[in-house]
Amino acid sequence: MQALALVSMVAATVMQAIGDSLARGLGMLGALSIIRFRTVLDDPRNMTFMFASLAVGIATGVYGFTIAFIGTIFFCLGAVILRFS
Repeated sequence: MQALALVSMVAATVMQAIGDSLARGLGMLGALSIIRFRTVLDDPRNMTFMFASLAVGIATGVYGFTIAFIGTIFFCLGAVILRFS
């Protein structure tokens, strides 16, 4: 259940980083599929953290530093709140 709440924050960060660029969208699709099929993670929460780090890295790579910073803060805050709930 925690992974579902956290994935929504990751998806919002990814959509903000992509913007209206088709090239960024296709690049993101390729990067996410490589990580998904090459990494064996049993826990959905661990996979969410992997996707979150990838989303922040891509946002930083396209010079979306504000998007990366705000996405990281909200993701970490959400993870801490869900951990203690």
